[in-house]
Amino acid sequence: MTSVFLNGEIVAESAAHVAAGDRGLLLGDGLFESMRAYRGKVFRLAAHLQRLRASAAFLRLTVPSTDEQIEKSIAELIRLNSCAEAYVRVTLTRGALAHGLRLDSAGPPTLLIHARPIQAQPAEQYRNGAKLIISTARQNSANPLARHK
Repeated sequence: MTSVFLNGEIVAESAAHVAAGDRGLLLGDGLFESMRAYRGKVFRLAAHLQRLRASAAFLRLTVPSTDEQIEKSIAELIRLNSCAEAYVRVTLTRGALAHGLRLDSAGPPTLLIHARPIQAQPAEQYRNGAKLIISTARQNSANPLARHK
C-alpha cells in the first residue's frame, strides 16, 4: 500500500481525495516542487522548500505546514513506501473554489506530498547514452511566472 501526505495527514493513496472544486484541478492554480531522495534523504531539501515558499508568496498561496512538518512527512513517506531512492513531489493548490475566479474566494489550500521509488533508466542507456535534441523554443525570461512550477 502506497501512502501520501494530504492536508496534514498521511493516508493510503487510494483513500486520498481532493475536492472536485479544487482550483488546482479546475484552473491549474497551484505549484509543485519535484525532488530526488538518495539513501532516504532529499537532496538540497532546504533549497527546494525555500523555492516552494518563494513561489507560494509570489502566487499569494498559503503553505499550510512548516518546513519541519514537510520534512518529517517526507521522511515518513520514504520510510512507509520503502523507497530510500525516491522521487518526491510536493503539490500545493489554492484549494476548493468558493465563488468565481477571485483569489480570496478559495477555501483552505491543498497540500499533497508523494514519495515514490525512483525508476532507473535502462542499463542500455547508461552504456550507449541517449539521443537528445536542443529545442529552438526559448523561455520568456521576462515572464514573471518563468521561475515558478
